[in-house]
Amino acid sequence: MHARVFVVMSLVMSMATSSNATIRLQSIPTHARVASISTSAHEGNVKIQSGVRSLAAVRGDASVVGDDQHNAYVGTGGLLLPHSFTGGGEVKKRISNCLTCTWKYTTYCAQGTDSMCAHAVTTCPAGQIRYRVWFGTDEQWLSVVGSVCWGWKRPVTRKIINEEISQVAVRNVPTLSPGYEPPGGSLTSIPVNFHSGQPLEFRAEPMVVAGYTVRVVAVARWLWRWGDGSSQWTSSPGTKYPVLSLTHRYRKPGSYSVRVHTVWAAKYTVAGFGTFDVLGDPVTQDSSLELTVDSSRVVLTPWE
Repeated sequence: MHARVFVVMSLVMSMATSSNATIRLQSIPTHARVASISTSAHEGNVKIQSGVRSLAAVRGDASVVGDDQHNAYVGTGGLLLPHSFTGGGEVKKRISNCLTCTWKYTTYCAQGTDSMCAHAVTTCPAGQIRYRVWFGTDEQWLSVVGSVCWGWKRPVTRKIINEEISQVAVRNVPTLSPGYEPPGGSLTSIPVNFHSGQPLEFRAEPMVVAGYTVRVVAVARWLWRWGDGSSQWTSSPGTKYPVLSLTHRYRKPGSYSVRVHTVWAAKYTVAGFGTFDVLGDPVTQDSSLELTVDSSRVVLTPWE
């Protein structure tokens, strides 16, 4: 599903509260124009709507109430809510776990106007405003699950995290460099010991993606095609002699081309949210070995 993102124009440059509880927005023009922009994101095309809206002064009086007509952001893709979310940790995890559910941020506004209400700007740090967070299975069935303080950047989703991980951490898995013993070849009566030259598990250095600490762990499996018509999947990377953890016995003498295929399946953990599968095609690697197997013979010697 394509995500749609609507960006509200910059609202707060600075704020001061006087002794009579009057709240002002300074350095804000009477009218602000948001340019029409079209770009692309991992979760689909992102459109920023254009328009002209008036920005009235915000005053702490009884006329300031909530108005959720103005969607700041709408999307899908497993939203990762910030620490300021008021709905609790379990709700945060539930929202992040649903890649196909719809979420949106809506601003607090004066009823029937485009004015920001006092609560939206007084309860958040400078440079941020408060948004209601809506969540549901689709855009027609949404309910408020809490609120957040947020600035002007696009909210972070698991799809954004996944794209960054796929491009950086997962692509740095160890190189496939297979080998075998005995070196130079073997005999039909002796099992050949194989190894991939890779570890079973790869842990990337912790990354900070869109402000979140992410840890990636990739686990490998190997498909060995022995060159004699047989093959084997294994979760063992193999080890060098004298430990014989992955061996194959050839029944006939000859030259064999051994091919090995590695498949890395990765998971990532986002602090405070949980562990998720890395989506998309797995990272794969391929290599081959040439092996000569000679015939073993039994030689009888006279009994002395």
